[in-house]
Amino acid sequence: MKEDRLNKILELIKIENVISTKKLKKLIGVSEATIRRDLEELSKRGLIQRIFGGAAKIESIDVELSFREKMKINIEEKKSIASFASTLVKNGDRIFLESGTTVFYMIKNLRNKKDLSVTTNCLNVANEILKLTNINLILVGGELREKTYNLIGPLTELVLKNLFVDKAFIGVDGIDLIHELTSYNLDEASAMKIVIDNAKETYVLADHTKFEKFAHFKITSFNKIKAIITDSRIDKKIIQKFSESGIKLYIAPINFSKD
Repeated sequence: MKEDRLNKILELIKIENVISTKKLKKLIGVSEATIRRDLEELSKRGLIQRIFGGAAKIESIDVELSFREKMKINIEEKKSIASFASTLVKNGDRIFLESGTTVFYMIKNLRNKKDLSVTTNCLNVANEILKLTNINLILVGGELREKTYNLIGPLTELVLKNLFVDKAFIGVDGIDLIHELTSYNLDEASAMKIVIDNAKETYVLADHTKFEKFAHFKITSFNKIKAIITDSRIDKKIIQKFSESGIKLYIAPINFSKD
């Protein structure tokens, strides 16, 4: 009986990618307490990823979640990383913000910066920046990729090749010592490589679930970036591996706040 229920939950998560506890309760026909226990069991088995209010399919090389789906995953970790990253932004900086959901959370922490110039090729990032009055916004045009709200393609790359910033903050889909920094999409990987090459410093924002995974296309090598900012739930063994490889990691405590 229990295993049948667990299998049903797994099937629903595979279909939905991200699903709430309340929706599972309705579809399975058991209490929320039972659903929570079942999700905990599936998480312990390594079959799903627990998120606030529900569960998500574990990302693999073949599955890319949309921007909206990613916004529901590891929220506190992402906010902590973003808050830490924002402390690296100084008054007068020219920065680039990529389309990653962790990078997106940086924006509200930039409201007190002065003389800040932000360039992005992401519509969601640009729309959020428009709510602030202290930032000079540069939006790079191109072909819209609806899954990430990124503008990509030849026009985007033409502009980026002639764009220089002090600091770039980017998200990635996978990080491992063999494949290094990777993305699901070739055009996005190509655009980010140009940004990294033209930035004085690049910081990769990635929660602990991005490590020891790789996606389809390489963005760049570790020696092209300043550091990776992650959360304190990262495995200590991974920290040791990266430290021994000379890759700088900043560890943001969960619920870290610069205020």
